[in-house]
Order: sequence, then structure tokens, then C-alpha cells
Amino acid sequence: MKKILFKEEKKGPYDIFEDNTLSPLPHLHNNIELILVINGSAIAHADRSDIPISTGDLFVSFPNQVHYYENSSFGDYGIFIFATDTIFGKKELIFDNIPENNVIHLDTQDELYKLLSELLDFRKTYKENQSADTITAGYINLVFGKLLN
Repeated sequence: MKKILFKEEKKGPYDIFEDNTLSPLPHLHNNIELILVINGSAIAHADRSDIPISTGDLFVSFPNQVHYYENSSFGDYGIFIFATDTIFGKKELIFDNIPENNVIHLDTQDELYKLLSELLDFRKTYKENQSADTITAGYINLVFGKLLN
């Protein structure tokens, strides 16, 4: 069965949440998408690559990179979608490239895993706080500082 590609238009600088499934529809957008597999497994598709992801993995999709997911199990997934403008001084680098490898294998004790988990917890608890956008942007920049190293 042929899948139809669609272009998503996101409102706002970011969308950060947890879900037990991932989108099976091929799509692309002008944002960066990170999927932290907290628990579970799936097949992530990036452009023409099929990549198994499981607990502890971080899937990275850059802007305008076609991606979608086939869930092989319900799980817990941290979903981080945000505009390249959110990342200080790296918009062109990120917007004009795609990662060589879309998956990073993390240990739950890894600093990057902890930062993403803290960001998820922060967004659940303080989403309506008037400083939430500034703090969220700070977390995103910390995460990308670690990723780009």
C-alpha cells in the first residue's frame, strides 16, 4: 500500500509531549523532531532508511526530512518538535543539513537522556508558567549543544 506524504504546518515555536504511539503517516515539516523512546520499540523511517528504535534511543529528524513511524508496540515516547529559530546560532547549519545517522543510543543515566526527561517533566508541570517559553528554549539549546558535540 502506497503511503501519501504530507507537509505539516506547526503553530508556535515548539510542541513537547508524551504519547504511547507515533505517527504512521509520512510527513515533513520545517521543524526538528526528536523522539525519545522511554519504553517500547518502533521502526523509524527517515528518507529511505528504516531504523529500529527501542528503549533509550533518540531519533532525530531535521527540517524537511521525510519521516514516519511503524509502532511494533505501544510504549512511552517523548516527542519534541521545535523550530530551528529556537536554537541559538545554528539555524542555517540545521536547516541546510540532515544527520548522517538519525538514531543516538542513550543510557538512562546519560546527560542528554536526563535533560530530555527534565524538559518533558517541566512542560507537564509548568506549561502555563509565564517563564515557560524562556526555560523551554534554554533546555532545547542545552540539548542541541550536547547533540552537536
